Amino acid sequence: MSEQKPVFPETKWGEFDSLADLRRATLQEGRFSVTLDGGRFEACYWPKPGKRLYVLLSGARDLKTKAWPNFDRWSWAPLFPGSVLCIADPTLALDTTRLRIGWYAGTATQDWTQSLADLVRQVSHTIGAFSSQVICYGSSAGGFGALALAARLGDATAVAINPQTDVLKYHVRPVRQFLKLAFPDQDGKEALTPEQRLRLSALEAVLAATQVKCLLVQNRKDLHHYREHFTPLAKRAGVDLRRSTRTHPRIWTMLYDGTAKHGPEPRNMVVDIIAAAEALCRQGRDDDASPLASASPQGATHGGKPPLAKTAAQAAPPETLVQQGSVQEGKDAEQKQDALDRSELEIEARIQDRHLVVRAKMQRPAQYSFYLYKDQERIAVQKYAESNEARWPLDTEGTYWAKVYVLGPDGTKISGRSRSLQFGGPTRRPS
Repeated sequence: MSEQKPVFPETKWGEFDSLADLRRATLQEGRFSVTLDGGRFEACYWPKPGKRLYVLLSGARDLKTKAWPNFDRWSWAPLFPGSVLCIADPTLALDTTRLRIGWYAGTATQDWTQSLADLVRQVSHTIGAFSSQVICYGSSAGGFGALALAARLGDATAVAINPQTDVLKYHVRPVRQFLKLAFPDQDGKEALTPEQRLRLSALEAVLAATQVKCLLVQNRKDLHHYREHFTPLAKRAGVDLRRSTRTHPRIWTMLYDGTAKHGPEPRNMVVDIIAAAEALCRQGRDDDASPLASASPQGATHGGKPPLAKTAAQAAPPETLVQQGSVQEGKDAEQKQDALDRSELEIEARIQDRHLVVRAKMQRPAQYSFYLYKDQERIAVQKYAESNEARWPLDTEGTYWAKVYVLGPDGTKISGRSRSLQFGGPTRRPS
């Protein structure tokens, strides 16, 4: 593997019809594509040692000079201290002659931001990385994509340079063209459903995903983006609008005075941006901890131990275990029963579209961590976050189930397990 400037690959080493097909292949340097939920995700991969993964997303393209798929910053791959995965916006393929900006949003019926997150999660698993070791990087519409992707991953870091944070607050003409081609059954933005409007707001996604970290790089002289996109997010997050700051626990800013127009980051800022992104990503986390297992034999495996408990996001599993509606026996059974009564933990599990979907329900606020098992082997983990649902792709026959660990606001820790579900092979009744 060379550290010299990468040559753009004109041909692809693989074309895949699903994540399962990609998982069975050997991840290689160069270009490949995966079809997910009706969208074609064109990607370029440049591997490096270690478990850091930079996902580079592209912004608007000039219809006359830049053909789709376009991979912004691909030639910068040697600058990044980690493997680089460039992914073109599949939304632009809806009409390559008319659509110049798509925000990785997908269509009225297909949420391609979620599909993008599934793809990135698979690649990160392959190289043995947690989603917390992923840094999503982009400017303008690519910055929107970076914010939205990091939020879907749950605890990744986003670097967003002069981004749009709300698609519907961008300039009227490109938004109208986007809605016409991607949401053809809706007559303008007024006809969008609340769920669709939420998909088009990176601001709301970032604020809701409380484990996500963001580095906002903003040109103060780009007045539209400073006033309409940066300022609303900064105000909602309680970030100083006047100066660069690293005082917020998860949202840092780098403000600069460039030319009075919209554009990407100045090249002379790139090294400082990457250094800040690395510092933000490492803050409060143990990047040396390995994932418990890889979804692919190419990735590193862990000896079955949970991540080091340096933060709530990496806390060790609790001792109180709730199982199938009853409390485990032991000398502390009375105390555990009391914890169960107060928690009212309910766990649902189902297999849907070749994914195991596990949802936990509590009557009070809590953080949730999900551990996926195949038969008796623990194969994946989703660390503590406020999201009460986990979703894993399935590709091999077996009996799948999950443990759910719950951390209450008062420090109470309990856990439970889902029912077991058979995937592939003979149909069995859930246990």
